[in-house]
Amino acid sequence: MQWLEGLLKSAGFQEPIESIQALHMGLSNQHYKVVSTQGSAWHVRLLTDKTQAWLNRQHERTVWQAAAKAAISPTPVLMSDELSVCQWVEQRSLPEHLLEGHLDRLISEFAKLEVSLPKMELDARLSLYQQLCQPLGLSAEAQVASVAKRAIVQLNSAPVAWGLCHLDWHSGNLLYDGLDCYLIDYEYAATAPLALELASLMLGGLLGKAKKYDWTQRIVDIHQDAQPTTELAPITQRQMQGALALMQCYSWYWYQLMPQAPDAQTQSETLLSDISNWNF
Repeated sequence: MQWLEGLLKSAGFQEPIESIQALHMGLSNQHYKVVSTQGSAWHVRLLTDKTQAWLNRQHERTVWQAAAKAAISPTPVLMSDELSVCQWVEQRSLPEHLLEGHLDRLISEFAKLEVSLPKMELDARLSLYQQLCQPLGLSAEAQVASVAKRAIVQLNSAPVAWGLCHLDWHSGNLLYDGLDCYLIDYEYAATAPLALELASLMLGGLLGKAKKYDWTQRIVDIHQDAQPTTELAPITQRQMQGALALMQCYSWYWYQLMPQAPDAQTQSETLLSDISNWNF
């Protein structure tokens, strides 16, 4: 892969390269393991331009650097608009009985990161997705947009607790090395309603067997500790329903715009079926 080696060198990566291995991970970007002649290993991520319309790379870099400083993320050594390079973490299987404890630590540390991001504009995100999907002529789009709009109303039906949220929680974004667990992929991080963060955790399949905490309360407690001067409102059942529906709608749009993602068609159909069942 001389082209990748050349790209890395032009971006300022100085390590002499011994080998490059393509990785089958992630849905948006291309990933590689690079090993230097000295034996050091690095994770290289090539960024797709297809997500640029709804992502802020500067926000991602700011959050990633803060997360690395807090020791909850691999340390980045190079970040640009084309690629990122960070230390390699040898992934191991995360035992199920340890998952909830690691999640609690990662969510707690993430909520305390000293970064300031703008509040997520829920309607604006929906409008952007609609605009980007308009040329595709999607027959189901009107139905999805209708549910999303009602979900936003539902989410705003009571005072909203806001905090720094990752918003892309799933097992693929957790790296476990046998001792520590790291959080990666900060593309969608934003100051957002905590109900959306909880919806991401639930839809990502990470809380299915949670036993220690009532996470509807726990996530508010975590962010309350991170924001001691702000009194955060509890998450109501109606807000949680709205958050789950809205995250499913956002995800449906994402799959329409990223048809090359693995199982995009199947995921789209499943999401549309779930979205159709919401009755606000």
